[in-house]
Amino acid sequence: MNEFDKDFVISKSDLKKDEYIVVRYRFETAGDFESAAIALAKEQSFSTIEDPENEKKLIKLYAAKVVIDSVGEERLTHKPPLPSFIHDNYTGSFVSREVDLAYPARLFSGSLSALISMVIGEVHNIAKFTGIKVVDIEFPESWKKEYGGPVFGLEGIREYLGKPTGPVLISPVKPCVGLSPLEFADRVYECLIGGFDGVKDDELLLDPEYCSFEERVTLTMDRVRKAEQQTGKKKIYFANVGGDIDKIDEMFNVAMTQGVSGIMFSPLINGFDIIKKYKGRVPIIAHNNLTHGMTRHPLLGISFSLWVKIQRLIGADMMISPAPDRS
Repeated sequence: MNEFDKDFVISKSDLKKDEYIVVRYRFETAGDFESAAIALAKEQSFSTIEDPENEKKLIKLYAAKVVIDSVGEERLTHKPPLPSFIHDNYTGSFVSREVDLAYPARLFSGSLSALISMVIGEVHNIAKFTGIKVVDIEFPESWKKEYGGPVFGLEGIREYLGKPTGPVLISPVKPCVGLSPLEFADRVYECLIGGFDGVKDDELLLDPEYCSFEERVTLTMDRVRKAEQQTGKKKIYFANVGGDIDKIDEMFNVAMTQGVSGIMFSPLINGFDIIKKYKGRVPIIAHNNLTHGMTRHPLLGISFSLWVKIQRLIGADMMISPAPDRS
């Protein structure tokens, strides 16, 4: 490690939690892992440095830094998962490990969008790495207070349902597409009187001509109230709100007018701020649309647990988390 590279390294003992946001990466590269980690710190904060000597102050204040005593166990392979024109003719071993990078909190001004753009946004485009995954982010306590997390959570949903113990059973309505509003509502009713605590729209069902959103939620809420009267128990219906951004406000307002007791969003389709914007009125389910495309590979994308953490931070009360595909 040369003298200049030392400016991009920090030890755990020197980390101050209120001054840094720590991001864990798992990446694979050819050659020296430590040098590659330092290169990642440079790329993800400064990108290029014209005059290292005269820019020492800037580097100290704003550079991402490798937490040098956080490097995980080494794994070797000769078959990297991603092509890299830099390593096309490389015949040695590729090294994969986990390592923490500490980003100065002053870079983000408390903005989750700015954080994700910097620490995740373009890391998968760096040719040096034949695999890179963002494993975790340690959010400062101040961020947790600012974003607030879930308003309801499981406890609030239990309180709404009057069900302090036991499983909370929420069922999607099937088939996903093709049902008329009346057919959909009747299936909701059968499901609720059969013992389910709630139902949800499928993520494939938004506002098609054959099953308009307004008519569907109107008829469905009529059946929800009928099931509540018949069973003597509260029930919950999560309406799927999404599609083109200029229609979302209208759909949400329709749902609230009809007394819908829950909303489902797809944050990776419409942006995670959609949860932050609408949270607090009714419980929110965050759907896993697109999530597995970025989480299933061990050396690409981000971890599923991190995506769950981000959604909880911004206010999702529940998240759909199917079991992983083992085929």
